[in-house]
Amino acid sequence: TSGTWYWGDGSSEAFDPNTNPTHTYNGEKEQYTIKLVVYNAGGCKDSTETSICFKDTVLVFIPSAFTPDGNNKNEIFLPIANGAVRYEFIVYNRWGQIVFRTEDAKQGWNGDYKGLPCPEGVYSYQLIYKGRKSMPQQQRGSIVLMRID
Repeated sequence: TSGTWYWGDGSSEAFDPNTNPTHTYNGEKEQYTIKLVVYNAGGCKDSTETSICFKDTVLVFIPSAFTPDGNNKNEIFLPIANGAVRYEFIVYNRWGQIVFRTEDAKQGWNGDYKGLPCPEGVYSYQLIYKGRKSMPQQQRGSIVLMRID
């Protein structure tokens, strides 16, 4: 009839038999031991515990083309690195000149350089990212910039 969830990270929550609880971890530890202690109406106590492992995962998605042509569809080239705590994104033109650079994972390239539209073509990119506990990772590739009239 009553009890407590102990989440293994120093926090706890009251047990509710009508609720399936959820908990979010910060990922600072590699393993968390979850314990549930319950009491019945007669005051008898029981408990169970289990351990879960935290895997430092960064999920990356990088599109292959974009069309910054003003129609409000596919206007920004933005690689996504969910779970990254460090992020650096650089775009190069065919001569190796940097045309865009950011460390803000929410800022994408709009196809401009110094306020002017870049020509259609293939551009190279470099994405450097790091998970909370993982070593820095790097992905390189190419992106097609198309302007559809």
